[in-house]
Amino acid sequence: SRGKLNRKQTAQIAFSNKANKRKLDRLVHPFLLHELKKQIKKLSKRYNVIVIDAALLLDWRLDKLVDQVLVIHSKEKQRFKRLQKRGISSADAKARQRMQLPYREYKKRADKVVLNNKTKGDLEEKVKIWASALFFCNND
Repeated sequence: SRGKLNRKQTAQIAFSNKANKRKLDRLVHPFLLHELKKQIKKLSKRYNVIVIDAALLLDWRLDKLVDQVLVIHSKEKQRFKRLQKRGISSADAKARQRMQLPYREYKKRADKVVLNNKTKGDLEEKVKIWASALFFCNND
């Protein structure tokens, strides 16, 4: 529809090759990063802990600006299944996968990796355990 971003078409173009992805990144990322930093600055005045849910945190090298990095990872088959449930074709899912950092890079730069191969409840429990341990240690 007019004036609205066709996310599916944009993703198909962006993930079709690295040059297209770089073009989209150069257009969008400066605005996203500016807004993220603005939000962090605003929230840090009120809160001691801020959680940033950003799939591109490591790509943007923002891991250098945060105290902890939690990477939530799942098997490739599981990721593809979840993307297909969201209406993303197998070809598009594979194209997106090719544009991501390799798992070894996520693992190397993470303070903690949580596997998300089961249910949403299982993931929530793992994250709660991680957060409890983190906050407990920081309160000593």
